[in-house]
Amino acid sequence: ALDDAELGHELEASRSLIERELGVRPEVFVYPLGAHDTRVQRAAEAAGYRAAFAAQGGPVTAETARFAVPRYAVEKSTSLFTFAYYFRHSR
Repeated sequence: ALDDAELGHELEASRSLIERELGVRPEVFVYPLGAHDTRVQRAAEAAGYRAAFAAQGGPVTAETARFAVPRYAVEKSTSLFTFAYYFRHSR
Protein backbone atom coordinates (compact mmCIF):
# COMPACT_ATOMS: atom_id res chain seq x y z
CA ALA A 1 0.00 0.00 0.00
CA LEU A 2 3.07 2.27 0.21
CA ASP A 3 4.00 4.59 -2.62
CA ASP A 4 7.34 3.98 -4.33
CA ALA A 5 9.28 6.47 -2.18
CA GLU A 6 7.90 5.10 1.09
CA LEU A 7 8.52 1.52 -0.04
CA GLY A 8 12.15 2.28 -0.90
CA HIS A 9 12.64 4.06 2.40
CA GLU A 10 11.17 1.14 4.40
CA LEU A 11 13.38 -1.40 2.62
CA GLU A 12 16.55 0.65 3.01
CA ALA A 13 15.92 1.93 6.56
CA SER A 14 15.11 -1.53 7.95
CA ARG A 15 18.20 -2.97 6.30
CA SER A 16 20.38 -0.20 7.75
CA LEU A 17 18.90 -0.72 11.22
CA ILE A 18 19.64 -4.45 11.15
CA GLU A 19 23.17 -3.77 9.95
CA ARG A 20 23.76 -1.18 12.65
CA GLU A 21 22.34 -3.35 15.46
CA LEU A 22 23.80 -6.71 14.42
CA GLY A 23 26.87 -5.69 12.45
CA VAL A 24 25.77 -7.80 9.46
CA ARG A 25 24.29 -6.42 6.26
CA PRO A 26 21.23 -8.51 5.27
CA GLU A 27 21.42 -9.89 1.75
CA VAL A 28 17.97 -11.50 1.61
CA PHE A 29 14.54 -10.16 2.48
CA VAL A 30 11.34 -11.79 3.69
CA TYR A 31 8.18 -9.98 2.62
CA PRO A 32 6.06 -9.10 5.67
CA LEU A 33 3.25 -11.66 5.76
CA GLY A 34 4.52 -12.75 2.35
CA ALA A 35 2.75 -9.84 0.64
CA HIS A 36 4.44 -8.77 -2.56
CA ASP A 37 3.96 -8.06 -6.23
CA THR A 38 6.34 -7.28 -9.08
CA ARG A 39 6.65 -3.64 -7.95
CA VAL A 40 7.74 -4.72 -4.47
CA GLN A 41 10.09 -7.32 -5.96
CA ARG A 42 11.77 -4.62 -8.07
CA ALA A 43 12.03 -2.33 -5.03
CA ALA A 44 13.71 -5.08 -2.96
CA GLU A 45 16.22 -5.63 -5.74
CA ALA A 46 16.83 -1.88 -6.10
CA ALA A 47 17.46 -1.68 -2.34
CA GLY A 48 20.37 -4.07 -2.83
CA TYR A 49 18.94 -7.38 -1.68
CA ARG A 50 20.10 -10.49 -3.55
CA ALA A 51 16.83 -12.44 -3.12
CA ALA A 52 13.50 -12.33 -1.28
CA PHE A 53 11.18 -14.93 0.19
CA ALA A 54 7.41 -15.14 -0.18
CA ALA A 55 5.01 -16.90 2.18
CA GLN A 56 3.62 -19.35 -0.36
CA GLY A 57 5.12 -22.81 -0.03
CA GLY A 58 6.33 -24.72 -3.04
CA PRO A 59 9.32 -26.19 -4.77
CA VAL A 60 12.39 -24.17 -5.61
CA THR A 61 13.72 -24.88 -9.08
CA ALA A 62 16.25 -23.37 -11.44
CA GLU A 63 13.38 -21.26 -12.85
CA THR A 64 12.34 -19.83 -9.46
CA ALA A 65 12.50 -16.04 -9.48
CA ARG A 66 15.10 -14.75 -6.98
CA PHE A 67 12.63 -12.24 -5.58
CA ALA A 68 9.73 -14.67 -5.18
CA VAL A 69 11.36 -17.68 -3.53
CA PRO A 70 8.64 -19.82 -1.92
CA ARG A 71 8.98 -20.94 1.68
CA TYR A 72 7.00 -22.84 4.25
CA ALA A 73 6.45 -21.37 7.70
CA VAL A 74 7.95 -23.68 10.32
CA GLU A 75 6.98 -22.67 13.80
CA LYS A 76 7.42 -24.10 17.27
CA SER A 77 4.04 -25.80 16.91
CA THR A 78 4.92 -27.42 13.54
CA SER A 79 4.93 -31.20 13.95
CA LEU A 80 7.74 -33.38 12.68
CA PHE A 81 5.21 -35.01 10.33
CA THR A 82 4.30 -31.62 8.81
CA PHE A 83 7.94 -30.59 8.57
CA ALA A 84 8.76 -33.86 6.76
CA TYR A 85 5.80 -33.29 4.40
CA TYR A 86 7.10 -29.80 3.55
CA PHE A 87 10.57 -31.17 2.94
CA ARG A 88 9.37 -33.97 0.65
CA HIS A 89 7.10 -31.67 -1.36
CA SER A 90 9.49 -28.76 -1.77
CA ARG A 91 11.93 -30.48 -4.09
